[in-house]
Amino acid sequence: MPATFSFLHFSDLHWGATDNKDVVHWPEISEPLAEKISDLKIKCQVSHWDAVFFTGDLVFRGSVNKYNEAFNRLKEIREF
Repeated sequence: MPATFSFLHFSDLHWGATDNKDVVHWPEISEPLAEKISDLKIKCQVSHWDAVFFTGDLVFRGSVNKYNEAFNRLKEIREF
């Protein structure tokens, strides 16, 4: 049986962007995102993700507070 490696890939979260009308609000997307990730796990026949990759801009501005907020969201995503 070949070795497998399961992963999710996200890009350009821009956590903390406030001057953009298209800002994603975590409370509005966390449940639908969890459902989509759960569906993807079923489709891919995996029980867990070996890795979750984030490329692009993680936060909008480089403040410690925004990185801490983004880190907390990433921990939630890891549990989906």
